[in-house]
Amino acid sequence: MSRPVAFEDFAKSSNVVKATKQATPPFVKQPSKSNKELSVLPQQLLLAQEDERRRIASELHDGLSQSIAMLQVELGMILRQIPPSASSVRTDIKRLRVRVQDLSDEVRQVSHRLHPAVLDHLSLVPALKSLCSEFHAYRNLDVVFLCDGPIGKIPFNVAVSLYRIAQEALSNASRHSGANRVEARLTRREGGVDLEISDDGRGFAFAEAEEGGLGLAGMRERALLVGGELTIESRPGRGTTVRLTI
Repeated sequence: MSRPVAFEDFAKSSNVVKATKQATPPFVKQPSKSNKELSVLPQQLLLAQEDERRRIASELHDGLSQSIAMLQVELGMILRQIPPSASSVRTDIKRLRVRVQDLSDEVRQVSHRLHPAVLDHLSLVPALKSLCSEFHAYRNLDVVFLCDGPIGKIPFNVAVSLYRIAQEALSNASRHSGANRVEARLTRREGGVDLEISDDGRGFAFAEAEEGGLGLAGMRERALLVGGELTIESRPGRGTTVRLTI
């Protein structure tokens, strides 16, 4: 008999659950001095990881993407020099240009998945809207994003964790659940914020989650680093709901 999968089910010891309660994001309450010392390093590691993602995404955009764009331009110049009588050669070059364009689109998507620039330039809400639109456009998934009221300013490390957990939950819904519809809801409450992602897919049994093939460990770690509580409810045939409370 399956049962809801809660954050504590993935904890390796009682110390992990205790750390979840101690690691508190800045906009909830100020932790004690000892808790600050314990939580600084993992949060720094999280920010360092995002910095590295940002650097690689920038290199893909400014380096590889630009090279591909130049290749596309050069192919166009070659195409204009080929006489209409060489129809087979022109067809081959046109086909190659389509493949180059597909490659450019793929590199752009990889860069965006590594680090969404909208999270730097705007805020969490536009970033989540963009993420949901991306899954709707490229994954053939009906995704609805709801935001209950103004969210206000959220620390960058917390916003990144919310975004990454939403990204993983949507990815699971797209790749594993067979869902047709997903609803993502972001709610600001006094002292914190809630994120809920629900799908109408096939769900999964607890044993599947223990195998770690659904990215749940990474979601758990991100929730832990910002003092959040992650709860996953799923039953075969009844969909899945991921809730993050910070």
